[in-house]
Amino acid sequence: MQIVRLPRDASLAQQRLVPVKAELLQLARRHRHDTDAYFKQMPALSPADDDFQIDFPGQRQPYPVGYCRQIRDRVWDNLSNEALICSLRKQGLTWKKVYFIEKGGWFQNAIQCGDWLLDVAHDTVDATDAPIICVPLDEPLWENLNDWHRFAEVAAAYYHLTLYPNLYFPLLFPLIPFLAVRATGRLELLYNQQMLFFLDLGDNWRRILALLEDQNLMERTLPLTLEKRLLEMTAADGEPFPVEIRKCSSTELRQALREWGQIRRLPRQQLAATLQNFEKLAGLAARRLRQANIFMASA
Repeated sequence: MQIVRLPRDASLAQQRLVPVKAELLQLARRHRHDTDAYFKQMPALSPADDDFQIDFPGQRQPYPVGYCRQIRDRVWDNLSNEALICSLRKQGLTWKKVYFIEKGGWFQNAIQCGDWLLDVAHDTVDATDAPIICVPLDEPLWENLNDWHRFAEVAAAYYHLTLYPNLYFPLLFPLIPFLAVRATGRLELLYNQQMLFFLDLGDNWRRILALLEDQNLMERTLPLTLEKRLLEMTAADGEPFPVEIRKCSSTELRQALREWGQIRRLPRQQLAATLQNFEKLAGLAARRLRQANIFMASA
């Protein structure tokens, strides 16, 4: 999901992509139009478990704002089957989904097409923007997502959050190291991507260990009213919460990372299944915490 600029892509894009750019945009616009029609006819857009969206209290988030991943994925599925795209890929042009920080201010899902960026959901931050753009990677102000501190900085500003270390869900910490308090006072798990977790899983936890070594961050204290309600929380309908809830120290969280060493040594197919189940569990926990409606102002 990171933008990777291969040496061959610059020349291939100039030779193969630029001459057919108008045709590519025409196809992208057609599939975006069909995607808009698909989503707008649905009675409600239910965010996926890993979608941490902008908060619109008491109302549905206005389409297309905040739906960059859903739009990109649906356009991708249809656009990738077009003869033009199949031809470009056969000629060696990079064609992949990417997820990055745009203009230093928000997260965005788009498509890397050689040495160009095709953003088919460009209007999902500001609905007045052009829905689709296709520009060389030298033009947009983008940066790859590669650091938990940078992730937290962008998320806090974009979603209007106050962030705290996730000391309460030890199993989830490597994937969801932050708890978020919305501007409305709602407590949530800041779960909106898996990229940094997977990078860290293959990189000896370099990024998550940097968080654990940040004393100023790890000593940041969740307000007592929120902590009390969180530790006393029971799930809706009497079901137990899907993961253990207990307050941990940085030392305990660091020790828990060692258990992942055994998981990493599993056979490839078993490892994949284990990670998929872990993601589902994380998504379920994030959804259950939202449903618990723990607010700063609640009694």
